[in-house]
Amino acid sequence: MAPQQTAAGSVTVENCGQSITFNQPPQRVVGYYQHPTELLVGLGVQDRIVGTVYPDNDPLPQYADAYRAIPKISDKDASFEQLLARQPDLVYGGYNTAFDEKAGRSRKAYADVGIAT
Repeated sequence: MAPQQTAAGSVTVENCGQSITFNQPPQRVVGYYQHPTELLVGLGVQDRIVGTVYPDNDPLPQYADAYRAIPKISDKDASFEQLLARQPDLVYGGYNTAFDEKAGRSRKAYADVGIAT
């Protein structure tokens, strides 16, 4: 579903069966897996990426330098605490496992501390 403009400057998106409203663009983003991080770099917002997790592939050559400059939080899955330490306002995950409830990284856990997913 396409993003919908709501109140002045707000955008609501449907993602994995959830509605998420952004009142302003995220300022501190964690990319969970290589491809979401690379998409953020491709959008030109690498200055807002505070960390990446689980770099499972090499980035495309045109994004490689910017991608490698992003702080790596973990080579594999990160703990909820590791992610909180980066103080993100958005965690952009590429697979459901980024929000694994059994690992303490559920969407609800993030929402409870004010972090969008």
